[in-house]
Amino acid sequence: MHGRLPRLALMTAVTTALLAGAPVTHALQPLTADVLIQKNIDARGGLEKMRAITTLRHTRVIGTPFSNVRVVMTRQRPDLVRIEQGVEGRPMTARIVTSEGAWDETPQGWTTRSPQAAAEGRDLDADFDGFLVDYEAKGHRAEYVGMARVGGRDAHHLRVTLRSGLERNVYLDAETFLERRHSGPYRLPNGEVVAFILDFSDWREVEGVLFPFAMDEDRDVMGQTYAVYVESIDVNVPVDPTIFVPPIK
Repeated sequence: MHGRLPRLALMTAVTTALLAGAPVTHALQPLTADVLIQKNIDARGGLEKMRAITTLRHTRVIGTPFSNVRVVMTRQRPDLVRIEQGVEGRPMTARIVTSEGAWDETPQGWTTRSPQAAAEGRDLDADFDGFLVDYEAKGHRAEYVGMARVGGRDAHHLRVTLRSGLERNVYLDAETFLERRHSGPYRLPNGEVVAFILDFSDWREVEGVLFPFAMDEDRDVMGQTYAVYVESIDVNVPVDPTIFVPPIK
């Protein structure tokens, strides 16, 4: 009799979950950071489809309080990114991030970012798949905080500490498991660190992988807000490798 009690208790728990309409997996498997991150990866299309993409070109328009800025971001695996931006009628300026460092183009010429800023750039801008994918192998840490409300919807709150030391709060939609919000500190080109909130929406499929085509960002700098609209995302496009060559050592 006593040997059957654990099995009976398990069957009772499963039956109760089914009667309540809850998935049995939730009754048996507690939600953890690893479980939620895997659900996020699956929701986006899965690792196989994500890793089939080796180059990316995002073309975006950012609406700022002052003007609209056109941004072209070119990425190549595993950790190369070049970001060019500018307003209409003015020359584009670029930023390059590689495993060796980060550089910004200014009207006075190229400048080298500090080692800390370069490390943050590698964790964020140059990470091809995003910092949630293979987060432990990249030296990041993640923990599940609990449920939260974001934009009137339930979301799972993850706290991620990146290898560079930056902390990111990530909110995954409770139904779709896609990212709804990121928040945390952000380092400006002048070195100042400000708080920001970045909301994602309008997820669309490109070559079997979902990408957000709309983002709204609020920065804790005089109430600055930015609306980001993605014009196009092109995958596996030919990329000239010389665009990632460091302009200065």
